[in-house]
Amino acid sequence: MQTAVEPSRPSGRKGRLLVLSVLVLAIATVSLLYWNHYLRDIVATDNAYVQGHVVPVSALTAGTVREVYVAETDHVKAGEALLAFDESDIDIQIQELESELAKTVREITSLGRQVAVSDAQVKAKHAEWTRANHDLERHRAYLERRAALASRGLTTQEDFRNAEAQFRAAEAQVEAARSQWEASQQQAVASRALLRDTSVYEHPSVLSQAARLREAWLIKQRAQILAPISGQVARRSAQPGQRVAQGSALMAIVPLDQLWVDANFKENQIAELRLDQPVSLSADLYGDTVLFRGKLVGISPGTGTAFSLLPAQQASGNWVKVVQRVPVRIALEAEDLKKHPLRVGLSMRVKVDVRRKEGQRLTHVSGDAAKAASAATKVLTPMSPGPHEDPVIQARIRKIIERHAQ
Repeated sequence: MQTAVEPSRPSGRKGRLLVLSVLVLAIATVSLLYWNHYLRDIVATDNAYVQGHVVPVSALTAGTVREVYVAETDHVKAGEALLAFDESDIDIQIQELESELAKTVREITSLGRQVAVSDAQVKAKHAEWTRANHDLERHRAYLERRAALASRGLTTQEDFRNAEAQFRAAEAQVEAARSQWEASQQQAVASRALLRDTSVYEHPSVLSQAARLREAWLIKQRAQILAPISGQVARRSAQPGQRVAQGSALMAIVPLDQLWVDANFKENQIAELRLDQPVSLSADLYGDTVLFRGKLVGISPGTGTAFSLLPAQQASGNWVKVVQRVPVRIALEAEDLKKHPLRVGLSMRVKVDVRRKEGQRLTHVSGDAAKAASAATKVLTPMSPGPHEDPVIQARIRKIIERHAQ
């Protein structure tokens, strides 16, 4: 029995070693094939996060918050009212500016009438000067006759002196009339210079007062703050009754349909990345069963540490080489975002298929190419023209001018 059992032990051990060797070889072969067909052309990282526009909503004017219409996480549409300020003070200011505009229009209208009066005065003073000249010529002829009579002893010296005095008085009257005529001309020129042949609608004083009224109207329109873009409300700090200064942050709006992913690849992974290469992404929020499609659109001009608040001092003596990471921007498919909404800051797992070689390398992308590639992501569209072009205030100003210019 002992001799029969002893030979079987080495045989069983060899069999197990053979099976284990075959199993290891099979795993290695499968792994090699899997790497050659799949992993070889995949550049992956889990250091990736969702990014988006965080649009700040600030106070365009100082005031007291009267009412807040939205709450944190509410979804708003572009142009929807977010909050309103108390408008009592600005209403009083608008009334004062309307009164000042009306007063200015009346002054300009009166000035136009003064020009007509000045022209009439010029004509009247010219007529007085002409009459004074006629009187001077009459007194000159009378003085000459008195002088001829006095030389022949036909009149008294007193009569001659009276004629001479009347002549001198007539000369003074001519000089006075000429001065008054010239003064009236200068007054007419000055009055006409204030108008410069412009209508009351184009007069600088009226335009200045109208501009002040438009400015006050603009402040009134800004008393109600509208959403600059559609999205979700975040970081709401405004409260009713709060006194805020101009430029104070009140809340933020995040457009969840305009998100992208910043994937931080290692610097030794960047070489094979090209524009428009397809990207497969998954989020921890949904798990591996939900995949997002995307494409590469750009690369950051520097590493993450280069733009940090306290960049690394590489020239120090205790230097240790650390592989740096470079942010790469990935545009997401709008349909995928619509089906499975994401949030800013969520972590993502990224896999880039680098088999596509016809695109330009990210490391060689020029400014124009980067701009064209970034056009794939949506750009925030501006709101409609501001309230300073509101036809309501334009009609209001015209009505004030027409009523007080008559």
